[in-house]
Amino acid sequence: MIDKLKSLKYILPELEKFPAPVKDNFNKAIVDMPDALSDEQTSDWLKRGIAIAGQTVRSWEAAAHFYQVSPNVISSMPYSYFVRWMECGASLCEESPTLAAACFEASPATMSKLRSRHIESWAG
Repeated sequence: MIDKLKSLKYILPELEKFPAPVKDNFNKAIVDMPDALSDEQTSDWLKRGIAIAGQTVRSWEAAAHFYQVSPNVISSMPYSYFVRWMECGASLCEESPTLAAACFEASPATMSKLRSRHIESWAG
C-alpha cells in the first residue's frame, strides 16, 4: 500500500477539494484494494473517483460510495469489468448523483450475483 500511495502522491491532493468522506473512504479502500492491481490501474481508479466527485455539487456523495465499495466490487470481477462498472457509475452520476450513490451502494451485493457482461443493463 505504501508503494501505491507514493506513486499517487501527485494525484492525492485532488481529494482535498471534496468533503472529508471522499478522502476518508479512499484511505480505507486503498488498504483493501488487491495488491495485484498495477500502479496504473490504481491511479486510474483514483482518477475516476475524483472525476465522479467533480461532476456536480452533490456528486461527491457518489464518489464517497464509489471508494467505499470498490474493494468488494473488484473482488467479484476481473479488472476489465471493474472498468465497465466505473464507467457506468460515472455516466449514471452525470444524470443523477443520488441515483449513482444508490447504485454504488448496492453494487457489492449485486455484482457478486450478476454476470459481469450485464453491468451496463443493470446500471441502465
